[in-house]
Order: sequence, then structure tokens, then C-alpha cells
Amino acid sequence: MKDLAIFAADAGVEMLAGEELAAMCTGNFREDPSIDYGRYMRRVPHAVLRPRDRAALAGCMRFLFAAGIRFKTRGAGHSSGGQALLDDGVVIDLRHLSRVVSDDGDTITVEGGMWWLALVEHLHAQGRRPRSITANLRSCVAGTLSVGGFGDSSHLWGLQINHVERMTLITPDGAVHALGRDDELFRYSLAGRGLLGVIADVTLQTMRRPWTMMGRMMRWASLADFLRDHQIIVEHELYDFLRARLRFVNGRFEVVAHLGRTSANPVLEDPGGAALRPADATPPELIDLHRLLAAERPEDPMVACPAVEFVLPLPLPALWDDLAQHIAAAGIPALQPDGHSVMVVARDDRLPLAPLPAATSVMVALRPKLPAPDARALIPALRAIGRRALELGARMYLMSIEIEEPHFLERQFGEHLVRLRELKAAVDPRGLLNAGLL
Repeated sequence: MKDLAIFAADAGVEMLAGEELAAMCTGNFREDPSIDYGRYMRRVPHAVLRPRDRAALAGCMRFLFAAGIRFKTRGAGHSSGGQALLDDGVVIDLRHLSRVVSDDGDTITVEGGMWWLALVEHLHAQGRRPRSITANLRSCVAGTLSVGGFGDSSHLWGLQINHVERMTLITPDGAVHALGRDDELFRYSLAGRGLLGVIADVTLQTMRRPWTMMGRMMRWASLADFLRDHQIIVEHELYDFLRARLRFVNGRFEVVAHLGRTSANPVLEDPGGAALRPADATPPELIDLHRLLAAERPEDPMVACPAVEFVLPLPLPALWDDLAQHIAAAGIPALQPDGHSVMVVARDDRLPLAPLPAATSVMVALRPKLPAPDARALIPALRAIGRRALELGARMYLMSIEIEEPHFLERQFGEHLVRLRELKAAVDPRGLLNAGLL
């Protein structure tokens, strides 16, 4: 690491190694580079680099590429399967690449390490929103775009990757590429888990939308009942906010959802109309959507979260019945008492790696929380659920734990796998950047 230290000093890049790095390994995944949000595995890198701008990031990548050193990038560390962890190379921490580059009032260009929370705060002051808001604002922009980006408005406006206009991608050799929607590297980098390069900055669509919401809670006795009404919600654009959870009650799964419609002049009326048939619903009430989204979520550093998130093709009933039995038998619902996130999203065929197996698909997020030793014992059962989902035609959300299924890549990427591998071989023939998937 001597040559790396010399490079970092000459380039003015902060480098953490040795005792300084060891002192950071405290168990807080926001600061500890040896763990991630999953908090059940630990991998200690040889060093951490923290470039302060795009030029320094490109320089770090250029040096590591030339030296043949494996490296991974890390934003908010919000992966559950060790995707940002590395024990035989270097982690590039993007925390300083968190600035607004430009803002024309319609689109906004931000650096990839920016948290969605900071972006929302910037737009909130102007009465604007991202077109698709992630459910967890304490993740970084480049990170969610690298896996797709589900959110509480995806039922109407799709994944976050649908709303990217342009990006600056730095390939593993340090070359800087300005890309638009017609560029192949653009299309294969979105939801490509960082295989082809690092999203240094990105231009996102925004919309002028108030943050005051007329909302209510609804409950459906089954996922099938919820999906029936969900189709009505989408067809008539009844709600532009929808956060649904699968809850295991009395031996079966029901759906409870927080729904709302934003309006400049909200009134106390049912924004959904009489067409929906939930089992029950609360009266409508005024809600500050900004406060709801930005609320701090306490994180216990001693509690692990080995997530498995899969996306099933619709129509669904037989597939879900099969998986529901496996989930219940593994005891997952008791480890996630607030319920499992469920979202329905339509596919955009211009984005080949989007984790959506059908024209319309439903994502189910299993995020059990338990002590780390117990979490490691649960991994085989979670992997079995993931494998079963793949057998039923699902795709995985690539922040999940690794499934370790022989034909995983073929099931995940289908016909696009060949071209993805060709592009990876062209830009990173030694597989130095974000290794572990291909």
C-alpha cells in the first residue's frame, strides 16, 4: 500500500489505512467501512480513499486500475449483502461527492454520493420533488440508481432510473464519459450494480408538486384484493403516494397501505373515490409528506438486516401463494413486525437491466431484523426463498444478500447478460471494479 499512500498524498486524496482505519470499525454502518446495512458480515479493506471531486475520483480509479488493485465504491452503505464491502482491496468512499452541480428548475444535476435526503431538502425549498421518491432518503443517489430505485410513487411513475436524463460515468480506467439516453453505457449502467463504472453525477427530472397530502390508511384482506384495487388506483391516478406493507395476521398475509394525493388546496374528502374495496380504511387527514419522508429512522448497530427483495411477474396469485408458505415457514414475519414492503411497477423496456420480469411486476422486500449471530443462521432459509422466487420467474433487487444459484445471472438478466458481459470485458477486463456479480 506504500505506492497508494504516495499517490493519495500527491493527489490530495484522504486515505484511511492501518490504525486509523481500524479505529473506524465501530459497528456503525454509516461510518464503518467494514460493514453495510445488512450488518451480519464484516470485510475489512486494505484502505479507504475519499476523493473530494470528480477529477480526484477519476484519478483514484485510474491509479487502482493501472496497479491492478481491486476496488469497490461506497455511498451510504445501504446494501444488505456486502456489495460495498471488500477485504482484499480498496474502498472508494463517495461521501464528499454530494453537491448540487446545476439546477435549471426542471431538471437537477447532483453528484452521485449525495443522499436523497439532501436532494429532497433542496427541492422542498422550491416546492419541487423528484419524480420518484425512494422509501429511504438516507441512501445515496448513485447507489439506488445502480440497482433500480423503487419508491413510494413508483406505482405511477416507475423506478428512479426511469427519470435519469444524463449522467457522467467514470469507467474503471478513470475515463470520464458524458452519457445520455441514446448511449449504450447509459442504459447498461442503470440498475447494473456498478459493474461498468461509477456514476459521478446525474441529471434527474423533477416536478413541481406540493408536499401537503390528503392521505389515509387502507387495509385489504389479501394481496390479491390489494392488486385488484391497485389497478384502479393506477388507471385513474387516484393517489400519487402509496406505501404498502404485507403483514402476517392470523395465519395469512394482508396488505396495509398509506395512500395519499398531494394538492395545492387539499380538502377533507376521499381522494380515492368509491371504486376501491378495502376491508377497512381510516378517515382522510392532512399529512406533511416532507415530514413523513424525512423522519429519522433509528438504527440499532447490534441488529442485523439480511434482506431478500424479489420482483415477481403479474398476474400473481399462484406464485405468491407458493412463496408465502415458504416465508411463513421460515418465521420471517415475526422478525419484521411492521410488515414487508410491497410495490407494483410497470417496466420501461428502454432500460435492459431494470429488475422487472414482466410488463407489470410486484416487488416484495423481506428485511428481517435480528442479532447478527442469529441473522447468519437465517441466511440459508433466505437464500432458499430467493432461489424459489427465481424459479417462479422473479428477479432480485440487487441490494439483497447473494442467492448463490447456479443460473442466477441468466435468470436475472436474460437475453441482456451476453451484452453486459461484453461491455464489462471491454471496460474492465480484469474485473477490478465492484467484483462479485459477473
